[in-house]
Amino acid sequence: MQKLIGIAAGMLSPKKERQRYSSLYLNYGLLGLMTNLHRKGYPVQMFQGDYKCIDEFIGELADSGVDLKNSGIFLLSVPSFLSLEWAIQFAVKIKELDPRHKIIVGGRWVVDKNYDWVKNKFAGSVDSFSLGCPDEFVELFADINRWSELETPKKYIHPFYHLDYSLLHDFRNYSPNIEAARGCGFGCDFCLEKSFAVCPLVDPEVIFKQIDEIEELYGTRDLNFYFESSVFLPKTSWSQKFRELYIANKSRFKWRCTTRVDAADCHSFEILTDAGLKVVDFGLESASAVQLLRMNKTKNPSVYLEKAENILMRLSAKGVWAKLNILLYAGETVETYNETKNWLLKNDRYIKGISANPLTIYLNGIPETLEYCDEIESITGCSIDRDALLEHGFTYVDLSEEINISKAFSLCRELSDLIMTEDDYNDLKSITYRAD
Repeated sequence: MQKLIGIAAGMLSPKKERQRYSSLYLNYGLLGLMTNLHRKGYPVQMFQGDYKCIDEFIGELADSGVDLKNSGIFLLSVPSFLSLEWAIQFAVKIKELDPRHKIIVGGRWVVDKNYDWVKNKFAGSVDSFSLGCPDEFVELFADINRWSELETPKKYIHPFYHLDYSLLHDFRNYSPNIEAARGCGFGCDFCLEKSFAVCPLVDPEVIFKQIDEIEELYGTRDLNFYFESSVFLPKTSWSQKFRELYIANKSRFKWRCTTRVDAADCHSFEILTDAGLKVVDFGLESASAVQLLRMNKTKNPSVYLEKAENILMRLSAKGVWAKLNILLYAGETVETYNETKNWLLKNDRYIKGISANPLTIYLNGIPETLEYCDEIESITGCSIDRDALLEHGFTYVDLSEEINISKAFSLCRELSDLIMTEDDYNDLKSITYRAD
């Protein structure tokens, strides 16, 4: 039986990292598909492109026993538009090595609503595309005569209950992830998951079974985990069960998750502070009432910010580190920026770190995205580079006449430096990133 090779597309240019922790982002979606294939009896192996150049990566495949001189099957995952150019170059190179190689491309945030655009970008260098979440249809990947069936979008049913890290080349370079839930559905204008409702959290017993297997594979109980979920929303009963299992197993692992300041139940999170919870990434986005309303983050900014202060204060008292995600959005002015900055400074004793970024527009269906561009232009009073959007799949925007994109990046760095020290940054990176 022919081995299926999973390729997580990398990036041609890495993000600039300040410290000693390498930001190797695990493509757990692809690992989940490879795990399901393996459990059905198919031979598989997975590689991550990370920040490697194409020739270096091809050499790594060859050194690992991948036969590049005879017809092979490659599952190429493109998790982000920032990985698209790397993926295109990889596909071209593989076909140059042997035109008989078969390549199928997936990555729902890039491919699903941009199928014709993505197909044109690859310009015949791949053989087919997979749309949606084919978790329950993985056997189709093994039969190239049925690949066309994968071009009909598949809906996800539940998170991956098992990820087999032994299938991943050099798996010890990556901190392990647990997929805890999928979806969000809170309707924020900037979010690609705004219409995908969140599913229930995976049962704690299933999570601890995964963790036991991963700890055995890695050969240590001193691991840190990221519980993957766009919005982690445990109920009290879930948190109590998780804590009971953590104590009963005499667990030592620490973990982090992402949630909303206005939807998280404080008590449920406080329970989890006795069960390894160390970092919570909060999607605060802004502390300006005008901007919160503009991005459809909340209908009541004052209540939203009160809830934010409350949960930050209570979790800080329990020793949890809070990292806030900040988005400088369309219509941002010096006044709205200062509102956010002043709120952060007022609450900085509860905040461990900041990740601030300006609005980026991603292609999410050409007609819909161009309509969104019109909406953003009506707010900013500035034109958007649609040529760049249609060339690369994303574009940055001037936020207002006061704050162009260059100034927006500068203000993002200022916010981060105001709140987060070098030690804070390293502390946060030490949870779910690997030290070099």
